[in-house]
Amino acid sequence: MKLFLTVLICITCTALWAQKKADYDVILKTSGDELVGTVKEVADNDLKFCYKGEAVVYSIKKTEIIKVTFSSGRIEFFNRPATNPSSSDPAAPAPAAPSPARAALPTQPATLEDHHNKVAILPFKFLIDRQSGGEDMGEKAQQEAFATLSQHAAGLELQDVLTTNALLAKNGVNDQTIKQYTPIDLCNLLGVEYVVMATVSVNKGTATATTNNFGNTNIDRNCGKSGNDTKITSFGSSSSYINQSYKTYVTLNIYNDKGSSLFSDSHEAFLTGEEAYRNAVKYLLKRSPIYRK
Repeated sequence: MKLFLTVLICITCTALWAQKKADYDVILKTSGDELVGTVKEVADNDLKFCYKGEAVVYSIKKTEIIKVTFSSGRIEFFNRPATNPSSSDPAAPAPAAPSPARAALPTQPATLEDHHNKVAILPFKFLIDRQSGGEDMGEKAQQEAFATLSQHAAGLELQDVLTTNALLAKNGVNDQTIKQYTPIDLCNLLGVEYVVMATVSVNKGTATATTNNFGNTNIDRNCGKSGNDTKITSFGSSSSYINQSYKTYVTLNIYNDKGSSLFSDSHEAFLTGEEAYRNAVKYLLKRSPIYRK
């Protein structure tokens, strides 16, 4: 009898321990906190919520919530950004001007479309000798990373780089202001679950000078009026050039819409020139969790 009770208790504990989070509702707050439990009621301004394994009912304001993933699999977003009033309506209040330091940031995608399994690749930060290589180089590297990942992204939906860059520009996100935005901000702004961010650093290495000398001597015998003279003619040339080597490093980071870092790694390229950073980016992408063979 004791053995039977022991086995029964073990089975019960194991079943409780194995109960998945998917059996509960999950609330993702604007602070990045994730609450797991049961949503009891959705009111006009708040939600009634119980934590997993508890009976106490809490009230959570909708303004503090990004989304709720229900146990059924349905996802509902909150805090939708207010649309601009029609300019043809004279009674409509004028929208407040965004702060010059940072554009107004929506706390969620503009629609209720599920943004799970969607990936956005941001323009790379491209540095040459610690100086900015310009937006063109960063967007070129972004497009090349998109081309590589698009062939190995089974189950994921890649956001087109034109869409990504347009959304960033509309919200004032650029190389100088991006430090003001958290990964959660960027995911919600772009309407994706994952953002890929990378930095390419190209720095001068050692320089070697090489000189090549070329020479030749012609001997012309039995020349001259007497036919017994010898004429010796010498000529030569030299060339020199400097071979400048470069060291290329690529750092790749991937974050999700909860602010968690899924991948962070750096790689030094072995080659030189443009192929150097391309190969380094491919090397890191292949080792990331969003790369599918």
